[in-house]
Amino acid sequence: MADLKEVAEWVDGIYQLEKDDPVEAGENGIDNLQAKQLANRTLFLRQKAEEQDKALENHATAVNKVNDDVSGLDSKAPVASPELTGIPKAPTATGSEQLQIVNVQYLADTLSLALLQFAQTNPESVEQMKKLIASKGLDEKFAALNALLNGLADRVAVLRTNDVDMWLAQAVTDSDGKIAYGVTHRGDFYQPAVTMQNDDNFPGWGMIDRQNRLLFGFHAPNGEMMLPGGHIGLSSDSPYTVTDKSGRVATHIKADGSVHFPGGIVDDSGIVYLRDGDVYRQQGGVITRITQRGDVVACQAYGQSVRYIAPRRGVMLTYEVSDGQTRQVFSDSSTDGFIVTGQSLAEGGANSAISKTAVAVGKAYMLDTGPVPNAARGAGVRPVELKEQIYETICSGFAAKDAQTNPRKIMMIGSAYGGKVYNSLKKGGDSGVYEKIIKQIKTMLNFPFKPTYKALFVIHGEGDGNISNVSYDKNLAQWLDDFTADIQVLTGQKEQPVMLTCQTSSAAGYKKTAATRHQFTTPFLQLKASAEHPRIFLVCPKYQFSYKDYAHILANDTKWLGEYYAKVKKIVVDEGRDWLGLRPKALRKIDAHTVEIEFEVPVAPLVFDVSSVSNPGNYGFSLYNAGEVTIASVELLADQNKVRIVATDELPLGAKVTYAFDNGVGGKSGKTEGARGNLRDSDPAMSLDGKFNLYNWAFTFELPVNQE
Repeated sequence: MADLKEVAEWVDGIYQLEKDDPVEAGENGIDNLQAKQLANRTLFLRQKAEEQDKALENHATAVNKVNDDVSGLDSKAPVASPELTGIPKAPTATGSEQLQIVNVQYLADTLSLALLQFAQTNPESVEQMKKLIASKGLDEKFAALNALLNGLADRVAVLRTNDVDMWLAQAVTDSDGKIAYGVTHRGDFYQPAVTMQNDDNFPGWGMIDRQNRLLFGFHAPNGEMMLPGGHIGLSSDSPYTVTDKSGRVATHIKADGSVHFPGGIVDDSGIVYLRDGDVYRQQGGVITRITQRGDVVACQAYGQSVRYIAPRRGVMLTYEVSDGQTRQVFSDSSTDGFIVTGQSLAEGGANSAISKTAVAVGKAYMLDTGPVPNAARGAGVRPVELKEQIYETICSGFAAKDAQTNPRKIMMIGSAYGGKVYNSLKKGGDSGVYEKIIKQIKTMLNFPFKPTYKALFVIHGEGDGNISNVSYDKNLAQWLDDFTADIQVLTGQKEQPVMLTCQTSSAAGYKKTAATRHQFTTPFLQLKASAEHPRIFLVCPKYQFSYKDYAHILANDTKWLGEYYAKVKKIVVDEGRDWLGLRPKALRKIDAHTVEIEFEVPVAPLVFDVSSVSNPGNYGFSLYNAGEVTIASVELLADQNKVRIVATDELPLGAKVTYAFDNGVGGKSGKTEGARGNLRDSDPAMSLDGKFNLYNWAFTFELPVNQE
């Protein structure tokens, strides 16, 4: 038997044990987490109490000394002596005038200013002082100081100056600390109401009506006059422009002398045109094919670049080709916003934080209560550098990976709640998770930079699989639609965010018997949602990871999962390309015993990998509802992107082929014991630490055998 190891520290929230938490003792076991947190609090408070007792002893010693030195005081004139006349004067002190006469108001003002200056560079100190007063039960005695600290917290939230790109150099606020107007470190005038009406981070100066609608203004970076119907004046790169009465450009001459018009460009960069659904550029007698899609609907020259419009799953997107690279075009924003939500895996799966330092200094940010605050933590009030606080979430892995190729800043917000199903987490659900995220979006409107929210990251599905929710695919679509509508109303952004989610791989963990396995519906419905909804994309399964229990992957694996999200985000959001992952494309019955499954393969060739994931038998393929008929052999046809399966007897009517589902040990999950498979592609991408291959593993699926 061993005692708990205690550390004198204040823990903001006490972990709530969830129904799906494993029974795990030991130093780092989840069953001891609450006790450790409470023990740490107790030791912290005990040390503070001992310090207070010592201070009181010193005070008593001083009082006794005064009492011992009262001899001779009776010979002195009383303070209120009636014999004294005139106005008594204090001795004149040497030094500055500030030190000669000191009163209580001066001390209060000086203390307030000093504390504000200190808190601006040490914002956590304000909360620490508030917590210390509360822990001692001295709130009533220090009511005035508490009021001062509360005011400081609000002022620090809007006036902090140590980050040039995120904080104002000077600002005027109301009594609630909300910015009325201010000046940025770049010298631009900032007004939140105007900013919310424009795509630019720093619009300059503007006039608005009571509904925050722009009347007119000036765009600081390029000197344009802004009107509700358009812009008047010279753009940053156009000395001369001709517009129609609506302010739309008819022609303009650039600084280099080139002439631009809506249909193309006349200069040495050539003429851009559309033919048979693809974009071409002609420069002199040389014709270059810019795209190889066959579905482009419009194109134009954009300086030395080319922009075109083409669909992705029926959604029209704008693309730009520059220096051989193709990227999706968004509103002009220096910051990409990402929202993380779900249940315990989104919170960090009760894995202690390992990324405790900023993962992308000056590029990745979160709100001050953490990247994905749980139910015990508030929504946050100010942006800070992104780093994990309590548990390891996907945010650090994602941000570190994304920062390598994304030139813009990253703002990550979110909230999650362990064990909660969709109906609890959705808009209007009883968990409050959705509403906390909306509050975070509103909070960000009070700061000079405004994120464009690109994606919703969902890590969820275990709870709904456990209750056999057959509508989960529709729930995912509604989840995304609700967030999209609220984001567009609150921020004014035109772009619709996408949803990136990962497939649950805990069927064996939750449904321990073969008889109940197919009640776990979410893996198939996640795959279905990603196939049918134009803005839902399935990142990866999770059977290739190591699990700490039947539901939660380990901390390092959580970080790698974040890198998977970054990889797919780059494809879907930055480049605007489609993403299907490694999934079945078609199943064909070759004869009575044989079927072949063709796959969508991101990076050929296909591989049966039994070293990264142990072989559960037949590389993860099974026959379901086939009676006594079983699999005799599984063959990989890598050059054809196919897998051939031969049965021991004729395949019966109603039989299905399943993958990474009907195997594994009951109550277990992961790459060695859980429901799993061995089929992957050959993607060369590696984790940032070089310890994990970011292969694209085949999604869990079930397919009916074709009886034709």
